[in-house]
Amino acid sequence: MALALGGTALAVPGALATGLAIGAEGDLIAFLVGRHFPRANYGQAYGGIYALFLLGGAVSPALSGYLFDLNSDYRLALMTASGLLAMAGVSTILLSKLPVIRE
Repeated sequence: MALALGGTALAVPGALATGLAIGAEGDLIAFLVGRHFPRANYGQAYGGIYALFLLGGAVSPALSGYLFDLNSDYRLALMTASGLLAMAGVSTILLSKLPVIRE
């Protein structure tokens, strides 16, 4: 949101926040899959979820470019990414309410 709405005034803090958050996803996927899937199914569950994560990483640059071509601005792409990030955060919070599988 800082990059989309703040312009150049918030570019450095927005880029720093984005950079600090980028490495956490893969670790969180492994941790959450380990907590919420049986050990016997860990590899299959982790592989499927990580494949979807990689697919999003592969499609998002092309989608961002397409949105830029439509609007001559990255604001819509950044707002879409912010909305999806908010949905992921809410999903993670709701996931924490599920029982932890212990085997």
